Amino acid sequence: MRRGDTLYNIATKTQRPGVSLDQMLVSLYRSNPQAFMDNNMNRLKSGVVLAVPSAESANSASPNEARQVIQAQSADFGAYRQRLAGAVPAAKTEGATRQAGGKVQAEVQDRKAAAAPKAARAKPVRKPVRPKPAGAPPLIYCLLPSS
Repeated sequence: MRRGDTLYNIATKTQRPGVSLDQMLVSLYRSNPQAFMDNNMNRLKSGVVLAVPSAESANSASPNEARQVIQAQSADFGAYRQRLAGAVPAAKTEGATRQAGGKVQAEVQDRKAAAAPKAARAKPVRKPVRPKPAGAPPLIYCLLPSS
């Protein structure tokens, strides 16, 4: 048996022909009492070696009896889980320890433009428009940094 294995998984893998799954679960439980904590089939110990019962042994409990045992074990396990949940202390929910502050503005400020030094900003340089002679290539404008 490996960590994470459940009695259900083991019973499914070892189920004998002519034996219901409930009968196999109860038979594994009854054949290996040392493998369970607090005598509950839902609390299988990790690392234990289980003896797999024969079909005759598994059929010793009727399907109805096996179902009743499983229901009783499930109810007991539910009560165990409730006890565990009740033992956990409640988390403190006192007033908030963090606070946020600030103000909301309607206009957006471009922080990059505001942070850039004025000398590094480029301004478009406009030159007077001269009439273009016929057949001349188009004019190309470029932006030069202001001095």
